[in-house]
Amino acid sequence: MEPAALTLPFSEVDSEDLPRVGGKGANLAVLARAGVAVPPGFCVTTRAFDLFIASLPNAETRFGELERLDGSSVEDARGAAESMRSALERLPVPDEVAHAVTKAWRALGTEHPLAVRSSATAEDLPGASFAGQQDTYLNVRGEGALLDVVKRCWISLLPTEPCCTAPEADLVTAACGCRWWCSA
Repeated sequence: MEPAALTLPFSEVDSEDLPRVGGKGANLAVLARAGVAVPPGFCVTTRAFDLFIASLPNAETRFGELERLDGSSVEDARGAAESMRSALERLPVPDEVAHAVTKAWRALGTEHPLAVRSSATAEDLPGASFAGQQDTYLNVRGEGALLDVVKRCWISLLPTEPCCTAPEADLVTAACGCRWWCSA
């Protein structure tokens, strides 16, 4: 498996890939490879997310704002998260990522509607759970819509609640290591 892959079809993912594709993505792939009836799909890897975040102007400053949160002020958390979300919303999906996602989508067949949802590596930790807090999109059709909802899933990683309940910098950073899968 290519270490810098931006997308991976379920057929190329196994349980050891959780750090690259998240728990839901890895588990769906394992089920599909075991012959369970799972719609065909692919995972958008952390490398794709990293490229998206790398294109953020002043990323260090913005992540610093999140890391300085101490959990004492909901308003501070809300403001920092909203500032980051707003900055991310203005970013385009990097061309290299858009090309990889579009290519994987075409390999599935463009006539199928997709489900696009988060598959974060830090959703279910022993001391914290973020399961169900990120966005899910159903019946996604078309290249533009697909790229838009992949980005929206990435952005949904920054709701106010995790910023308030998990202020430790490394947990916030871990929560940002999310992955998305798309299935037709």
